[in-house]
Amino acid sequence: PQLSKKFSSIYHNYLNSLVCEANTIAVSPGYSLAPEFPIPTCYEDSWAVAQWATAHGPDPWLARWTDPTRVYFAGDSAEANIAHNMLARAGPGRVAGLVLIHPFFREDGENPLWEFLCGNKKAAWDTRLNPALDPARLWKELGCARVLVCVGEKDFLKGNAVKYYEVLKEGGG
Repeated sequence: PQLSKKFSSIYHNYLNSLVCEANTIAVSPGYSLAPEFPIPTCYEDSWAVAQWATAHGPDPWLARWTDPTRVYFAGDSAEANIAHNMLARAGPGRVAGLVLIHPFFREDGENPLWEFLCGNKKAAWDTRLNPALDPARLWKELGCARVLVCVGEKDFLKGNAVKYYEVLKEGGG
């Protein structure tokens, strides 16, 4: 099974209005869900979509209407985590910016849910779950000019998102 917020009328309508107002295009990938498809399947699915979009850059319509130097990855909750990891995988200088809304990052230490979704006990120390575990790597991997992190005051993951922001800020961002 695949899930994506692209199948949600709320997200679909919002994305359409955002694209219209910003005069841009958007790609909203679906991804396979754990536990049927253990992590890192969601990252691999999303990376495949990013590769597909990149491969279609020479398309005449895309060449006319898009600017490959202004690519942003964005997402909310788990998709924000995936967006961060796609940016890290793309490497420095390949993506202009990152937008994370209520990002799903967890603190270090044991995390039974993450261990279950990944299928291993070392998952608690996985930098995909908590990029702030390795601040030097986090800063090196991002390599983009702009990052926006949005969190709600009462979001139970607020502390992790704030820590992510602080690590970026301390690194010169």
